[in-house]
Amino acid sequence: SNLLMYTWAGNYWQYDSGLLIPMSTWTFVALVVEPNQATLYMQDGTGMVSATNIANHPLVTFGGSTYVGWDPNSSVLTERRLTGAVDEVMVFGRALSPQEINMVYLGLPPVKLSIGSAGGNVILTWSSGMLQAAGDVAGPYTNVVSAISPYTNAPNALKEFFRVRVK
Repeated sequence: SNLLMYTWAGNYWQYDSGLLIPMSTWTFVALVVEPNQATLYMQDGTGMVSATNIANHPLVTFGGSTYVGWDPNSSVLTERRLTGAVDEVMVFGRALSPQEINMVYLGLPPVKLSIGSAGGNVILTWSSGMLQAAGDVAGPYTNVVSAISPYTNAPNALKEFFRVRVK
């Protein structure tokens, strides 16, 4: 029926997301699982849509087999199986935000900016992109040209805001 579905820890295979995968169309799909919910995202080029299943989702260790595109618990070979191809499967060690899901769709890697301190200095660490700084949260932001991760900053203002811009 082309309904976008998922199974988590042997449960939720019957969850009706209401999201229909279009026939013969490249479609981006993502599943973000959190302790109290799971969100399915779908983008077929016309816009990102999502459906959220509010329910307990236990922690699962990926030590055994993981299936993408079919449910091995289905007794009928044609049920709960993807008709099509799967490409570029990714598994992240944390739940991505809707903005980060969109970045993955656009081919931009999610970037996590970590902030720490040592001896009165602020230490910023990030995986890719350009560090930017501003005196106000709304900006304007300018590139910190000399910044490479990890970046140590000796604060010289009452407030300073940082972000990482990914192209």
